[in-house]
Amino acid sequence: MRYYHIGFVIIMVLFISNTVFPFGFTEVGRRTVNLQTVLISDFGDEYDKSQDIEWFANFSYFAPRIKDPQTGEEVIDKAYCDFKYFPGHPSGLLESIMSKQTNVFGIKAAYLRKGFNWIDIYPNKPIKFVGVAKTIDFWVWGGNYNWVMDIYVKDYKGYTYRIEAGSIKHIGWKNFLVTIPNYIPQYEPYVPFTRPLSLTKIRLTAAPTERADKFYVYFDYLQLQTDVYMERFDGDDLGKIAW
Repeated sequence: MRYYHIGFVIIMVLFISNTVFPFGFTEVGRRTVNLQTVLISDFGDEYDKSQDIEWFANFSYFAPRIKDPQTGEEVIDKAYCDFKYFPGHPSGLLESIMSKQTNVFGIKAAYLRKGFNWIDIYPNKPIKFVGVAKTIDFWVWGGNYNWVMDIYVKDYKGYTYRIEAGSIKHIGWKNFLVTIPNYIPQYEPYVPFTRPLSLTKIRLTAAPTERADKFYVYFDYLQLQTDVYMERFDGDDLGKIAW
């Protein structure tokens, strides 16, 4: 039994060492990384405008509703649940970034009863990542409300994954650094190798005992720490063409 066990381990090691990774297809290439920080949303400022990105919010069942006077349909009562951009930025940003950050994205909410009330914060289109993303880095303003936050991403096959980002029960601006799990696929062994993820939404969920009559939160400056290394090969320009 001991002999076969060792043989199995050796076979697995050989298999892994010959696996094709997006970072490179030679031994040197597989050991090479090029980590960069890439902005993917500034929540209403220059980058979002250039990429035609807008942010919205959707509120769960117990959000107060009123009848639309024109259509007669029930709609969210914006006196209690709403979202909009506000002037401001975290003071923890670099000065070179802070001078360009004029807006933050804010959400307020109130619910008819306590429970697992939630808010989905989502862009008007999925925000595509770059390279093989390692972490998601962004700022959240909290008002000491006992809510938790999850990030939803979609892979190249269309599967959606929930990544826990933790509690937002804090006061003022806080920087979040969320690790992307290795089990979420971001590449395949075919040119062009990398298959970047897309951000679909951020979900906030209240603790069932938290007050329901008031909630505020703000977001700013969403970026990635990502590996953008790609080993060059003869004809790699053809691998970038989709037709």
